[in-house]
Amino acid sequence: MSHSLEYASAVLGCDNTPIIPDFRFGTASGPISLDTGSNGGISLFDHAFDSPSVTAAAVENGEVEHTGARGSAKSKTYAFEAPVGFGPFSLPSGQLVNRIKAESQDDKRFANVGNRVFAEMGLKVLLSYRDKKPTF
Repeated sequence: MSHSLEYASAVLGCDNTPIIPDFRFGTASGPISLDTGSNGGISLFDHAFDSPSVTAAAVENGEVEHTGARGSAKSKTYAFEAPVGFGPFSLPSGQLVNRIKAESQDDKRFANVGNRVFAEMGLKVLLSYRDKKPTF
């Protein structure tokens, strides 16, 4: 099965970063950036915690130190006690996520999602930057 969707990079001001507009976090959904340069899983931005259902599903699980393009930082980790996914694809509750600060207060993304999520879903990703369309 393949699934294609349009993404909204210009709307969120993320240059040419693929955005999946309706990634599900339990009963909430919001835009996520598809970070093909990250081998990590799901990094929730503070904006996601504005949703009461995201806050209720995130059970604190400790702290982790990570290093990325912006340097080293520590963040809280959570077990997300609701399914996550998009389109016909999902992962069961219990996914480990971490909470990070967005680059700006105007950032409307719920999360940054790395390659581990797509590997766990068993997906291959084909990105067409020209057409602004990922196919899974």
